Amino acid sequence: MEKRPSTEEANPNDGDQNLSLINRKFLSGRAFEPPPDRDNFLGFRPQYFFFYGSLMDASQLRKVLQLQETPVLQSASIVGWDTMLWGQYPALIFKVNNITHGMAYEVQKNEHVEYLTRYETEFYRVQGCMIKLADGREAAGKTFVWNAGKELLREGSFDLKNWKTEQLEK
Repeated sequence: MEKRPSTEEANPNDGDQNLSLINRKFLSGRAFEPPPDRDNFLGFRPQYFFFYGSLMDASQLRKVLQLQETPVLQSASIVGWDTMLWGQYPALIFKVNNITHGMAYEVQKNEHVEYLTRYETEFYRVQGCMIKLADGREAAGKTFVWNAGKELLREGSFDLKNWKTEQLEK
């Protein structure tokens, strides 16, 4: 029977070739050291958001996120959601197998998610979704879906061009 070294004897950097590196680390108590970039690992990770209303306009998204540069949006779609209107604004509601077209943007900071949430108000909530990008890739992402009574909605579709024209007239 092989004698195992004690914790004091096991140095993961020593030349003891009888034990694997993981065994030497385990015996030295260093098997579960966090990676050096642990803070980045546990912190916010960039994530795609799917937009289907006024945030499809890059200049509007820039204002909401308080960015210096105009954001780059990508054509995208999601499955399982449809739009209805709440006043002039679209609202996503669940609809099996329906495809909704819009734009995707990779949000880089948690504070930007907070800005988006404030912009969308309590009438919308964040929902996970699979986003199909125009280049064919799929990405797990998020979008804002309707969070109030369906009786507040009406049939219709959002027209970004009309919305932009109305914004210029204000």
